[in-house]
Amino acid sequence: MSRTVDSGDAPGNPLRRRLLTGAVVLIYVVTSLCLSPGGTWINDNGLKRIQVQSVVAAGYARYDLPWTGRDLDPDGRFAPVQPPFGYVVEGRLYAQYSPVFALLSTLPYRGFGDRGLLFWPMLGGVLTLPAVGRLARMCAGSDADRRERARVAAWVITALATPMWFYSVTFWEMTPAACLTTWSMLGIASYVTGGSSRGLLGAALAAAGATYFRDETVLFAFVAVLILFRAGLAGGVAPFPVRGHVTDAARCEGLEGGAEFKRGGGGIGRIKSGLLPSGVFAVVFAAGAAPLLLFQAWALDRPLGFHFDSGGPLAGGWTAYVLDRVTVARRLLINADPDLMTSLLVSGPALWMWGRALIGHVGTAPKVVAGFTAAQGVLLTALSFWRERPLHDLLASNGLFSASPILLMAFAAVRPLSATSSGAADDTSRRMRRMILAVAVLWVAGYVLLSPPQNTIGVHWGCRFMLPVLPLLTAAAAPAIAQAWGTFDRGRRSEPGAGVVVATAVGVAIVTSVVLQVYALNLLRHRCRFNAALNAEILSRPQEAILCRDWHMPQDLHSVFGDRRIYLVDSPEEERDLCDRLARAGFPDALVITSLSGRGAAGAASRVLCDDPLNFTCVAIDVVPLSAAGDRRGP
Repeated sequence: MSRTVDSGDAPGNPLRRRLLTGAVVLIYVVTSLCLSPGGTWINDNGLKRIQVQSVVAAGYARYDLPWTGRDLDPDGRFAPVQPPFGYVVEGRLYAQYSPVFALLSTLPYRGFGDRGLLFWPMLGGVLTLPAVGRLARMCAGSDADRRERARVAAWVITALATPMWFYSVTFWEMTPAACLTTWSMLGIASYVTGGSSRGLLGAALAAAGATYFRDETVLFAFVAVLILFRAGLAGGVAPFPVRGHVTDAARCEGLEGGAEFKRGGGGIGRIKSGLLPSGVFAVVFAAGAAPLLLFQAWALDRPLGFHFDSGGPLAGGWTAYVLDRVTVARRLLINADPDLMTSLLVSGPALWMWGRALIGHVGTAPKVVAGFTAAQGVLLTALSFWRERPLHDLLASNGLFSASPILLMAFAAVRPLSATSSGAADDTSRRMRRMILAVAVLWVAGYVLLSPPQNTIGVHWGCRFMLPVLPLLTAAAAPAIAQAWGTFDRGRRSEPGAGVVVATAVGVAIVTSVVLQVYALNLLRHRCRFNAALNAEILSRPQEAILCRDWHMPQDLHSVFGDRRIYLVDSPEEERDLCDRLARAGFPDALVITSLSGRGAAGAASRVLCDDPLNFTCVAIDVVPLSAAGDRRGP
């Protein structure tokens, strides 16, 4: 039986795609040039920079961090990076992050310096676009014009209206991981709809590749196995058929190259049909991930790395586990503002519509979704520009729906252009769209159920930990956006659900989503400028010993980490002990760096640096004679 569904790789308009890609690359490059090359967003990025510098300095032979002050601190009591960010193992200091991203980043770093560190994040962001465009096209139905509009919408929104823009110009491995999981989803979709064995194998390898950048993407692989098993078990082109829209062909067509699925084959036949694709995916995924385990066993003496050293989600017992799940769910799914009621106002409608899209409905009415989307965009934009301490507020504003309101269109119904056009291709597109939403919700649910609370909070733009989910939501949203665009497409004013009001609301949501990304990039610019100034100030000082009183500060000092003796002290007693050791070793003085609370008091001789206008960090830098350093410690 032949397939009628669009595979997503139809030629469309190649010139348009090249122009879009070139425009996105230009925008990303210009954005990166507006950032201070020696600056970072937060300590995570600083520690990853230190990893890169360490790998280069060690000639690729070692993957621990430089620890210049180890001779005076053999037990690691004052190690500059403490758990969970760093661990001392047999006298060596290791970062918690896998060294793979750092290893790959050494190549552009050696060629282009600090600017080169953005090569992989930027490449990941750009290469995500073709995959999300194809997924959107597959979800857009049988009309060629709508499919092409959906592809364009997916490219533009992913690149400029979601946090992908922010993370494409930040030294993090988020966008390469998102890129690979999106391509994996495309391979799964190609297999489920067309029986492409190449798509299945590519999906498994891409999913394995994602784990080299972010180990939590292994959850995506588990979800993929479930989806493939369910698809084969059902014998249809998608594991979650839309109620009332399942054709006989959809029920009968199997997954294997268009073969007929014989419903009379019994339960064993169904199970085999499910085990074949899911088993192949699992085996290829395991083979693809095996080199990562071997490399980490050699480089870190831990095949799974350091992220899995916490003992698992049940380490604290069932009561703690349940309470932690509530915390994690709120942070990942609800938080859009420090105020809970405001967060519920923003995220509540999105969660309600997502649920409707999964329990059998074809989606919420476009005018309802568009109204919520536009209102959310206006509200989030107003809240963002109202904040006096934006980075502080970001600690409680990392929910999935906190930074890109246009993604709510993923839950809007998309209808055929006419009653006579609802054929197999339209049915399959609807099921494909719901399969993508199901993958997203299962992935998020897995993270909520398994993640420790400390892996769900931070000074992030949007839901960083769930960034790979955003391209999937964009692919599901693009057909609804294309439907709205039909209002302004000459000759298509009668397209259902694409009224002027809906199109205007969608336009407002797109504009506010882009404005929110520009707002976040401005925060990034200020933060990088502050961090670059801090590192330049420390580089200009002659003192070899540096005492940091705050856990994040040594990681922020990436420019001097390998050259100076940097110590982390947690109490006046520790500071006095360390100062005695330094004094006995012949050091006359040391730099002491203290984070002030807001505009907290500093000594008369202190050099104070602040990240104005962010009002998040002020640091006081003092030159302290070692005999007196312990007495200078504040309460």
